[in-house]
Parts: sequence; structure tokens; C-alpha cells
Amino acid sequence: MDAIAPTGLSLWLIPSQPCKSQIQTIINDVADAERSPKFEPHMTVVSVECPNAVPPLDACLSPILRNFERLRLGFKELFIGTDYFVSVAIALSPSGPLLEFRREIVEAVTRELGVPVPEKPFFPHISLHYGDIAAEDRERIASHIRTKGVESGNWAGLKIGGVVSNLPDELWVVKTEGPVESWEVLEMIQF
Repeated sequence: MDAIAPTGLSLWLIPSQPCKSQIQTIINDVADAERSPKFEPHMTVVSVECPNAVPPLDACLSPILRNFERLRLGFKELFIGTDYFVSVAIALSPSGPLLEFRREIVEAVTRELGVPVPEKPFFPHISLHYGDIAAEDRERIASHIRTKGVESGNWAGLKIGGVVSNLPDELWVVKTEGPVESWEVLEMIQF
């Protein structure tokens, strides 16, 4: 089953290599086993209603990215959710710099696009599986993921491929309309 995303525009923080490839392999393996959609590894910074015409956002976002070029995504835990888009995910630490980064991005997007940002709690995460499935199936998927280099232990947090955090290197502007497979990357902005 494939959920249809509401008409939207999302800004995604993209992990850098080699972590991005490690997470992509997990997403692809799970998608193949579960017949669920494949998608790029990302943390959604903000999603808004998609305006009719989306202007380039590079000019208003690049200065923010330069100010946060050392922003780290800390891997907190493997999270089992209840939402289609947060079925099984890597929960990220909501650090002060990450929250400030998001605040500045939200302000810039609101100013540039003139669209309101829905008020809802911010849960930083990188989804590993999209799907409307039973809790037992989510647990089974999470157990499988733990065998693929996602581990917790005596340290604080989670390790993916032996590392506990990642420096993202891009912010993507993505039109998230329709089925996941039809989502369209409009811009890739480098840090």
C-alpha cells in the first residue's frame, strides 16, 4: 500500500557519505522485503503547503547553511512509530543547534513563500520505513534493521555503521505531492 502525501513542499536535511549510503541500503533492503516505497535518507526540517509556483530558495537558505556548516545530527535511538511516514526511524537528538537551525529555516521559508508553517511538535528523525502496518511488523522490521549495523550499547545514543552522528552536507527542497515515488527534488543546496 502506498500513502498519498498531502500537497506539500518539504525541506530535507541530507546526511553526508558514507552514512547516507549505509542508511540508503537499509531503506532499500526493508522496502524490498516489505514491498514498501524507497526514498532518499533525510530529516524533514519543515513541510508547508506547496505554493503554485515555487521560487528558488537557494539565496535565502544558503546564508543559514553557512552559519550551521558544523551542524551535527546525533543518532539517539531506533524508534518504532505509529504513523505511515514514521513507521520505523532513527530518532535524532533535538540539540540546541538543530532547533535553532530549524527555527531560522522556518522563518526564511515563511518570509520567502508567504505560506504558514503548520504548528506541530518537531520530532527530528530519519525514517527507515514508510508503511501502515501492525505494531508487530514494525518490531520485526526494527529487529532486522539492528542486524544491519544499527546498534545501541553502553554509549549514549545509537550507532550506524560505527558512528554516533553525522554532518549533513545538503538541504533539499522537495515537492512531496502524490505517491512517494513521484516526489520531486526541486533544489539541492550545499552547506
